[in-house]
Amino acid sequence: MSELYQICLDQAVAQFIALAIIGLVSGAWVYRLWSNAQLAHVKLTFGENLQIYIFGAAALIVAMIMFGYIAFPGNADALMEALGLKYPLMTLTHFVQRGMLWFVRLMM
Repeated sequence: MSELYQICLDQAVAQFIALAIIGLVSGAWVYRLWSNAQLAHVKLTFGENLQIYIFGAAALIVAMIMFGYIAFPGNADALMEALGLKYPLMTLTHFVQRGMLWFVRLMM
């Protein structure tokens, strides 16, 4: 458990997990809206289309940033800075990291 605690203490791991959470939630919302419309054989309303565009774009941007952190870390940081997402992501990262560390301490 102490090794898991050390892994969760790493800021880069927490940031990657926070990005993964955002990407998975965005992708799941798009899938939910799209699949419900397909199963009911109805067209999407304007609001649902807008949600799909916004959450789809968010999932795509998060996927690009996650790939960038794996392949080109410097470019991913520059993209985050250009989009103005560096500080909101840091705040989310601290929140996710606190939650992970709380859970690991709970399991100890």
